[in-house]
Formats: sequence, structure tokens, C-alpha cells
Amino acid sequence: MGTRFEPTDGPARPDPFALPPDPGSAVAFHTARGVTRGVNRRELLKWFSAGAGAAAVGGGAWLAGRGGEGASGGSSPMGTAPGGADGGGDGPMATAPRSMQVPAAPADRLLVMIELAGGNDGLSMAAPLGDGRYRDLRPSLAEPEGDPFVLDAATALHPRLARVATRGPAVLQGVGSLQPDYSHFEMQVRWWEGSPDASRVYDTGVLGRLADAVGDPDAPVVALSVSDGAHPIMFSRTASTLTVPDVGATWYLTGANSDDVLRQRFQRAYRAFGADAAEPYTARRREVMERTVRLAEAVGEWDDDDHGGYRDDRLGNGLRMALRLFDRGVGLRIVHITMDGGFDTHDGHGWKYPELMSALDDNLGAFFDDLDAAGMADKVLVATMSEFGRTVGENGSGGLDHGAAASMLLLGPVMAGVHGEAPSFAGLSAEDGLPATLSFDHYFGTIAERWFGVPSSEVIDGGTEVIDGLFAG
Repeated sequence: MGTRFEPTDGPARPDPFALPPDPGSAVAFHTARGVTRGVNRRELLKWFSAGAGAAAVGGGAWLAGRGGEGASGGSSPMGTAPGGADGGGDGPMATAPRSMQVPAAPADRLLVMIELAGGNDGLSMAAPLGDGRYRDLRPSLAEPEGDPFVLDAATALHPRLARVATRGPAVLQGVGSLQPDYSHFEMQVRWWEGSPDASRVYDTGVLGRLADAVGDPDAPVVALSVSDGAHPIMFSRTASTLTVPDVGATWYLTGANSDDVLRQRFQRAYRAFGADAAEPYTARRREVMERTVRLAEAVGEWDDDDHGGYRDDRLGNGLRMALRLFDRGVGLRIVHITMDGGFDTHDGHGWKYPELMSALDDNLGAFFDDLDAAGMADKVLVATMSEFGRTVGENGSGGLDHGAAASMLLLGPVMAGVHGEAPSFAGLSAEDGLPATLSFDHYFGTIAERWFGVPSSEVIDGGTEVIDGLFAG
């Protein structure tokens, strides 16, 4: 089932329990209960910079996470500023709706976390209105083509986010690290761990710990990442988590027709492997494989020609998979999808960013239409993350360099409008990034406590203050 990564500075060693790879299959990584493993910072950085996904083949590999057990601790509310009156701006603007949906009970709630990989510019996604300093810093980028959607008197959503605007989104401003680093790899690892500084208190992923807190230990998959490699954000202690590159990752385990004799034989052998196992490692291996089969059967077959309004990209296909698995009741509570669309806009931001927002808008629009049709819109929270924002000023290539804090977008049963502290450009040069006003561990802690109803200390070591007023109900 692939590669088992050992805590070593050398290359990953082959899994001694691995099945021979199916040459045509995609990779699916499982994190199995009862198997522990530590991941250090240097290993993660080296692994991702080298392209870990290239080393993995076959039908699924187990990785194991072992998390630091955070001290128990309460949390106190941290006030935010919900969106105010509509208005502002110099031109015609649509007003985003204020409708808010009552969420389902916490035990029925689901999360889709979209990682805007590369460093999303929160100022382009949710732009300040009527700020002359902002226009001075971005003479060619401050006003994208089209009419933005007013969120409050000081903020407007990007013009390409028309369908997102109809859902009454929440925008949380100023999220980042209070001790920022401007390296992609460093900040990605911090976000994946849920640790905003370089202390490295975890060897599990933040969504893996959340899966441990909210998931059924016997479910075939509690948390799913649609991305490359075995994503570190999924490392857990008890919950079964999985990483797949796309919706076709499990095709080799399902749907063999009568003419496909070799595939039929492989599928029978896969299901029979370890049926009479006496050794503990073989029994554990069989359990993981059985979970993979159950997941594959839930995913089923896909019509590659009918995308149902989604784009044929990783985000669109990942959202389609999430919807199907949510609907089929396999115990999935959390989905993480990397949107690899080039958010690292050092040049050409003016034409690249609108297309990124269009792709995000098309896919989220189709997803929420399907959630409405399935009667599930009250159960699903969509939230974004990105390793950092961009500089407040544009560079000589019509782009934006690495910054610090950014805005996060949330959709679902949320309090529509703008939350957090509004950005200030006073004293900033074009080369500066916005300083964070909210450490991102509070963001994760709030999702744990206010959305899933579990203590933030289950996810963040020692617990954290949480943000009141972000979710409806």
C-alpha cells in the first residue's frame, strides 16, 4: 500500500508490509489507529521541497501521527467586529446578502478547509474601500475590473466572487503569525501543525487532531485531504485519515467488469488479504485495507464527462468527492483540499488573481447549489487557509511579494460580514506585509470550539481564546 515514512534524515524506507503496486493506480495514504510516528520540522521541509508524492505508488499507505497532549484549559471569548452598514466605494457596487442559516447540531457538522497554496492576497479578496493610501501602494492593482460586492462600509469582496457573495460570506481579517516568517515551507509547516511560531510542539497535524476529537474511531475515514503526498495536516493519533490526489485514486478497487480479468483478480486478492491473520501487524494491515475498500465503494465510479457545474480541477473534483462521501455516511467529518492555482503572484497579479477567484467562485457556487439540493447546507462550513498574505504594495513586475497576515473566507452557517480588526496601512512601505492582529491558532481553536463543540484544547496545546460572533446559531 505504498511507503511508510520513518523518522530519519535519510530517504523514506520501503514499507516491509507493502503490497506490490498496481501500475495504473493512484496513491491513497491512510493514517491508521494504534501506529505512532514522529515527524520533525527538518524532515517535513526536506520532504516537501523534494516532492514527497513522487515516491509513493500503489493503493494506499499508512502513516501514523503522535500528537502532543495539550494541557486542559478553558477558553475565553475574544470580541470581533461584525459587518456594519453597507456602502462605501467610488463606483457601482453590489451589496452582499446578510442572510444567515441556522446550523445543524454540532454532532452533524462538517468542515471543508480549502488551502489557497502559495500565499493568498487577502487585500485583493476582500479589499479596503475609500483608502487613499491603499491606492497609492497599488496604483495598478487596487481596483480590479468589475463591480465589487460590498461587505460593510470599509470592505468589498472581489468582483469575481459573485456566487460566493450570494451566500452571505464571513471574512475574518488579520489572520497570521505574530512572529511571521516569509518562507513558504516554514509557514506551511506552521499552519499544518497549528503552531504560529517555530516552537514545534506537535508531531500531528491540526486537522488530524481535530479528527481525533470529533471522529468515530471505527469510521473508514474521518478526515480526507485531496492533495499531493501524505499531507502532514492529516497526521493523527486515533482517527483514520486519508490523502488522495484526485477523485480517481480508488478506481483500482472498484468497478471491474467481466472483461477485466486481471483487475477482478486483484480486487478479490486485495479484499482477501490477511483474512486469517494471526500476527498483529498483518491484522492491522488488513483493517486499514478494509477501510480503504469501504471508502472506495462509497466513492464509486465517476463520469469524467459530466462535471455538474464544477471546474475540472483539483478543487472542483475534491468538492464533488466531499459531497458524495458526506452524503453516503462513511463517517467523514473533515475535508482538506489544496487549491494549487498559483497564489504566489510575484508577477502578473492583475490578470492571474481574477482567474483564481473565478475558479474559486465557480466551484464553491456549484458545491453550495448541490448542498442545497441535498438538504445539507446547514451542516457544512467552508473555510480557507493560506500560509501568508502578500505585500501591501505592488512590485515592479505588476505583482505582490511575500507578506504576513491575510483575510480568511468562511461560508455556510456564518454571521455574514467582516470580522476582526480592519487593516491599517499607516507606517507601512510597499515592501511590508500587513501585521497579524489574530494568531491563526485562535482561528483553528474557534472552528473546534464554536463549530464542532469540542474544547479548543483538543486541537491547540493549552487551549486558546476563541472568536465570538463568527457562526450563526
